Amino acid sequence: MSIDESTDSELSTAWSEYYRALEQVRSNVESSPRYRDRPEHRAKAYHVLMEIQALSFNLVIAPRMTNPRLLRALSYQTDIYATGLPGPDFVYATALLDGSQAYRMRGRLVQTRMFVIQTFAAMWGEQGYKNSGNYDLSTMNVEPDGTFELIIGGPEQRSNWIPLNSAADFQPLVVRRQVASWADDTGELSLERTSPIEDGYYDGDEFDPDTQSRRIRRATEYIKFLGETYVLGLYEITLASCNNQKNVICLWSQAGKSKAGGIGLANYIAGIFDVQADEALLMEMPGQPDAAYWSFQLGDVWGRSLPFQDRQVSLNMDEASTDGDGNIRVVLSHRDPGVVNWLDTAGRTEGIILYRNYLAGVPVIPTVRKVRFAELDSLLPKDTRRISPAARRARLDAHRRNVLRVMDG
Repeated sequence: MSIDESTDSELSTAWSEYYRALEQVRSNVESSPRYRDRPEHRAKAYHVLMEIQALSFNLVIAPRMTNPRLLRALSYQTDIYATGLPGPDFVYATALLDGSQAYRMRGRLVQTRMFVIQTFAAMWGEQGYKNSGNYDLSTMNVEPDGTFELIIGGPEQRSNWIPLNSAADFQPLVVRRQVASWADDTGELSLERTSPIEDGYYDGDEFDPDTQSRRIRRATEYIKFLGETYVLGLYEITLASCNNQKNVICLWSQAGKSKAGGIGLANYIAGIFDVQADEALLMEMPGQPDAAYWSFQLGDVWGRSLPFQDRQVSLNMDEASTDGDGNIRVVLSHRDPGVVNWLDTAGRTEGIILYRNYLAGVPVIPTVRKVRFAELDSLLPKDTRRISPAARRARLDAHRRNVLRVMDG
């Protein structure tokens, strides 16, 4: 076999393996009870099959290693790329880094409430993949004006240093900036490589068939990861955590959190809701949890965040209202019950409830009751804070404008 024939064979083999893996994900989705038995979930299943292909290109094939970028619009975020239940109050950024190099991250905090960084020892799905580090900027040196500088990779530094896996030439770093409101100033953030390299150091990405074959195989493993862990797995992890019961919420195990790629600084408490048009879930917890940040959000059965920019599908610690007895009560329903603490199912009869609790002491697990929608007024305290349809619409309109300003800015 000639060199040219060998090259063609390697590339075409990698290509075929990718599409076999994608077809296996499709087959697994169609074989699942939530696809087979619930026709209302089928259209979105094919949406997410297209979405994971886009993510595999954006995060595996597209990144150029000479000058890595902090990807916002092309990576996990709570709008277009909603696979994995990204949070509705986070401005995400993902960088793909070479562990043999060193980088500098500079930024400026303005109204960011929490800034955390998560590193992984290898690309999601690859051998050796694991959450290798969790870093809270509040424990690092930040100047009085909110500016900061972090060193990522390279020799160990005395402070503001984030190590990388020097044996992995392609590994993700994820930034989460939490905002109380999307009207807030999210500040500035930049990344640059600081270690010197020769001209053409990464030219294999452009011209070498073996290098491109490895990229395609890495994309194959990522597709498998997305299918197994997010598209099918988040629902299954959540249901297993609750002993296969629906309409309750339970703490994810450490194994479940690790499998899902959750950050080590947070507790994840989740459940599967299954409610009809005349039903509601009434969730209750005793006051504000001891946490730097907490929120409820809803996702669909394929592990995608619901459209938070247009619907009331999330509720955070700054938005939630506390009743006179000190408890926080949240209603999940198809129709607006006219209370501030509402989670809109956005037309779904089944989906995921995810309650995030960051930097908390003891995790608080809310109680859940399934009730008739018509009973809500008699079950809620008289002083539960109400909201009119017009006020709700105005709040959502302002929220949408602010989200789009940040996402499109």
